[in-house]
Amino acid sequence: MNKLSTRSENHAPVFFFPQVDKEGHVMFACCEDHIDLAIDMYVDKMEQAPEIAHMTVDNQSKTCDFCPKKAVYIVGN
Repeated sequence: MNKLSTRSENHAPVFFFPQVDKEGHVMFACCEDHIDLAIDMYVDKMEQAPEIAHMTVDNQSKTCDFCPKKAVYIVGN
């Protein structure tokens, strides 16, 4: 599995593992604050623009992949 990295506020590398479904679709769940980061990481990995969708009622308890806030968007294909 490939690791995606970014820098945290103290400049230490932080590694994220994107969600990958059975068909190999890469997805990030993110809050309002991290939508730009999720889009950038998706484009870096997949070299194409992602689809962006609001969370469904079924996934409303999901947290952001980058912080403990509630996820609002799914970024992926």
